[in-house]
Amino acid sequence: MISAPVVRRAVDSDAPKIADLLGELGYSTHPSFILSRLQLVGGRPDDAVFVAESAEDVIGVVSVHVFPGFHADVWIGRITSLVVGAHHRRKGVGKLLLAAAESFAAQRRCSQIEVTSGGTHEPAPQFYESNGYEHLDQHMVKSPPYV
Repeated sequence: MISAPVVRRAVDSDAPKIADLLGELGYSTHPSFILSRLQLVGGRPDDAVFVAESAEDVIGVVSVHVFPGFHADVWIGRITSLVVGAHHRRKGVGKLLLAAAESFAAQRRCSQIEVTSGGTHEPAPQFYESNGYEHLDQHMVKSPPYV
């Protein structure tokens, strides 16, 4: 019998597996880059990376960041990545990771949590909508040069 996945904070030794997971979504990240990000985030109280682990194997990851609004007295949570390994999708792992990110944001009194889903990750918008997220506003991006 396979045990249910456990969600925990990511540690440095998770970097290679996290890099592999991000690679499944087309992000070519090297484990050393992920390690540097884990070390950066690990020292910040308003950032977190959680992994889902099953049978001592990392099968999913979510990163969440909290920041204050400038325009109003609010705190906002932002999910910047969420990926579940291809063989573990549609088994509730994403929902567990999402709950960890949401709990982290709630503990920091965020008035909302947001996520941007890239157009190439087709099932993602439906996943977020089925978990209570709604489309709101427009997301606009400008790349360098900025002048």
